[in-house]
Amino acid sequence: VFGGRGRTLYKSEDGGLSWQAVLILSEDEGIKDLEISPDFGEDGTLFIGTSRSVLVSYDDGVNWSVVFSGQEELIDLDVRRRAGDTPSASDQNDSRVRYRPLSLFVTTVGYGGNHHPYSSDGGLTWRNMNPPPER
Repeated sequence: VFGGRGRTLYKSEDGGLSWQAVLILSEDEGIKDLEISPDFGEDGTLFIGTSRSVLVSYDDGVNWSVVFSGQEELIDLDVRRRAGDTPSASDQNDSRVRYRPLSLFVTTVGYGGNHHPYSSDGGLTWRNMNPPPER
């Protein structure tokens, strides 16, 4: 079980009876969103949306790296499995292969309104998506 409060991400291995800090952000950052991979039991992948960035851990929260950083305020993070992605039989038996990359969708707010960067490869590359039309 994971939970964020302020600048700190906590982990509980006993159903919430006790908690250990696994990540403490800098003074000017805060945890805005926590997303857990749909296959967390297999891949141990977590994403955190902070005030201006997205961090990823591939090892159950032990190590973290930044996969998105911007000047605008992050207001939403959504993580999804790409439709139709299935591992090959050989990939399933190879622990070095990270199959079925996750798609990441971010909403930021800044000058000129909301922006919608997205990644279809787990945060390696990013593109801007056109916003939905106004009514």
